[in-house]
Amino acid sequence: MELKSKRKPVDVLLGCVVAVCFSAVCSAQRLCTVPPGPVTIPENNTADVQVVKIICGNDVSLTVTVNPEDLFYIVGTVLMLKKGLDYESLPSATLVAWVQCSRAGSRSVNESVEVLVGNVNDNPPNFAQNHYLLDVNELTPVNSSVGLIEATDVDSEPLYYRLEPATDKYFRLEHINTPKILVKSILDYDVVQKISLVLHVQDTLNGSATNEPFFTSVATITVHVKDVDNRPPWFQPCLRTNLGIAKLCVSSGYRGKVNLTEKEASV
Repeated sequence: MELKSKRKPVDVLLGCVVAVCFSAVCSAQRLCTVPPGPVTIPENNTADVQVVKIICGNDVSLTVTVNPEDLFYIVGTVLMLKKGLDYESLPSATLVAWVQCSRAGSRSVNESVEVLVGNVNDNPPNFAQNHYLLDVNELTPVNSSVGLIEATDVDSEPLYYRLEPATDKYFRLEHINTPKILVKSILDYDVVQKISLVLHVQDTLNGSATNEPFFTSVATITVHVKDVDNRPPWFQPCLRTNLGIAKLCVSSGYRGKVNLTEKEASV
């Protein structure tokens, strides 16, 4: 019993300290409250967009103390966005603004507002050039790579490529996402010396089947087939044939008729 009596004043004092601290915290919380969680705003928004409404009393004044890119301002108790956002030009996709809540006779409170900028597909893929030239040896084996022609897109990854069907007799792509151009069938300089290809790129696989925006670009490719000495001399007429990658033309020989009793002035 005696021990309990000695501890009681200490308990009372501790309780008073906790009560005072709790009261101070509650007072600070009541001074200004920002709804929890980040706010997501897609890029290309219009100007003067409401970001978040800050809960506070009528006698509390609000000031933006940390204002990234000078994008935010206060109207009443609402944090507003001055202008449209461009995801690609911002240093970070996450913007954190700080708002100071002040009231006469109270200590100021700082609250943070986290804004996540949503990326929107608003840029087309681009090739570095509109037209490319490739020189390809006619003896290049099937499935060998003759070039890699990639596009870039600041919005989307991966990109989707295809060769126009009317131009893909001799070449194909390694993969829909990898525009490495491979030999599809054997080349023959005697048959074709120049081949024109049309390469398409799209930033969405099935863009036309969805309501989402999508963009495409096109590049043309001219392939010059290089002649290689891959045949011996031919006697004409002959029957053409291939032996591996070598070309042969087999002649059946020549026939002539000589009259032994006739004299000629020359050979």
